[in-house]
Amino acid sequence: MKELIELAFLIKQNKASEDALLNTKNPKIAQFYEFLLKDISLTDESAVQLLFKVPNKRLPAYQKLKTTLKDRFINSIFLFDTTKLAVTRREAAYYDTLKELAAAKTLLIKKARHSGIALSLRVLQQAIEYEFTDLSLDIVGLLRLYYGTIEGNIEKFEYYKNLYNELAHTRQYENKSEVYYTTLIVNYINKKASRAEIHYKATEYYNDIKEILLHNTSYSLQLSGNLIHILVYTSINDYASTLRVCEEVIHFFEAKPYASHTALQAFLFQKLVCHIHLKQYEEGIATLDKCQHLVKQGLFNWFKIQEMNLLLSLHTGRYQEAHAVFTEAINDKAYNQLKVNTKEIWKIYHAYLYYLHLGKKISVQEGNREFTKFRIGKFLNEMPHYSKDKQGVNISIIIIQILLLLLHRQYSDVADRIEAVRKYHFRYLKQEDTLRSNYFVKMLIQIPSAGFNKELVQKKTAPNLKKLQSVSLEIANQSHNIEIIPYEDLWKLVITTLRG
Repeated sequence: MKELIELAFLIKQNKASEDALLNTKNPKIAQFYEFLLKDISLTDESAVQLLFKVPNKRLPAYQKLKTTLKDRFINSIFLFDTTKLAVTRREAAYYDTLKELAAAKTLLIKKARHSGIALSLRVLQQAIEYEFTDLSLDIVGLLRLYYGTIEGNIEKFEYYKNLYNELAHTRQYENKSEVYYTTLIVNYINKKASRAEIHYKATEYYNDIKEILLHNTSYSLQLSGNLIHILVYTSINDYASTLRVCEEVIHFFEAKPYASHTALQAFLFQKLVCHIHLKQYEEGIATLDKCQHLVKQGLFNWFKIQEMNLLLSLHTGRYQEAHAVFTEAINDKAYNQLKVNTKEIWKIYHAYLYYLHLGKKISVQEGNREFTKFRIGKFLNEMPHYSKDKQGVNISIIIIQILLLLLHRQYSDVADRIEAVRKYHFRYLKQEDTLRSNYFVKMLIQIPSAGFNKELVQKKTAPNLKKLQSVSLEIANQSHNIEIIPYEDLWKLVITTLRG
């Protein structure tokens, strides 16, 4: 059913496709389509009951209707207006090329050879212009076969044979680079490899393709190859080198004869991460401006860019600017359409901004319910997706809970919570990528034993503060979004909330 719901919402975006879908004498097609759009949790049990008034989801008439609707969905996709379907012009060109290639193949199969070859030649021109190596190979293969076996044109056969071999080499390089990059990412995402292992493999893979990257300007090759190059440095937190690579690659894609929005977004995003760690506010703002020109407001990537904007402001002490970014994002009409785990990230940012507001670091307009009605209990109850995240975002949730309790001087609750944090700290904060969190949580743990007294807390936590300061954000082996506010800055705020 998830497949049908996904297709229904896709078809709804294009009137021509929807009209073709509903152009039928079977009224249940339209009914089923409307049910799919109205209820994203629709099940087979509820659908068959609505359509046929019986509870049997295996009803043959229902199964036949599902198959018919799915087939009509698929056929309607070919009527899509690619200018509305695509996010970028290059994506639109890919959809157009794919569709026209299918038409050219159909014409050739039906022996309409003159029309099929004329269309193939036109499609090839666009495929080569936009560097669609996979589609170019397919088209050149058709032309090589036609001129060799049907028309018997030796000159053209030789031309397309050589062109095919050239494209095949490029596709082989693209494939190797894509497999290398995917191997690194799948192991990183699933935590199957440490950062040291990622660095070792990324270096090995990059060295294998480095020479190819110097001589082949293929879009796909340069994209995946340079993402590997970046992993060589981000895996060891060398943000200065990462920044240098990003700037070189951005310059390369900006020089392409077509707009390379997808690639530019990827490397501009990485560049933003560097600016955050290096605390380069002005440079970060300039990069953000470039990013925002590439992404339409309200799209998922726009919210990711706004996250980086917010983190950049928080990491450079521009708290009022961070509040403005937060307010714009959560008030966007597309915010409520974000997935639950994405909205939870924004709720965590909200908690930290609320803490800054209570600490007189942010001023908000009178009547701003987002900050006057914040409830810590409700916040914690709305964080289920991170309850099992023991080494990532969950750290920031645990920290802000303690900080808010301290600010409200709920010392008995802080002491109770610290006991739970001791166990958490012992089990989960011993890894290289949680070292700074390890030191910071150790400092929090010592607050109750020092009687919440400012001077005594500072004295007892001084050794761990020194260790924390020795492992700067620039060299820390951790994700860029674990510290929403740098721990050194956060600790200064904590001290102001203590007694004495």
